[in-house]
Amino acid sequence: MWLAAPDRGLALTLNLLDLLVAAALIFETIGRRLNRLAVPIIAVVTVHALLVIAFGLSFRIADGLSAAPIFASGDGPLRLDVAGAPPRRHGEHRRLW
Repeated sequence: MWLAAPDRGLALTLNLLDLLVAAALIFETIGRRLNRLAVPIIAVVTVHALLVIAFGLSFRIADGLSAAPIFASGDGPLRLDVAGAPPRRHGEHRRLW
């Protein structure tokens, strides 16, 4: 009868060990799947970023080389500004849209 308590402890330990092994297998499987998905996701995001930069640069160059502004807004013709550039005149602020 005095062996009943250690046997329950051993059974609890084995059940806990089974739970930890199952959790580790699940996390390992999820990790492998994420590794397979990470490369295509990074590739798509990188290509998208390069396309955005290329088109932005080409439109900025086209606007700079043209005699008149090639873009229009609700207020009339619009010249593209470099996003980080300071305002051209004192008190004039860039319009974002």
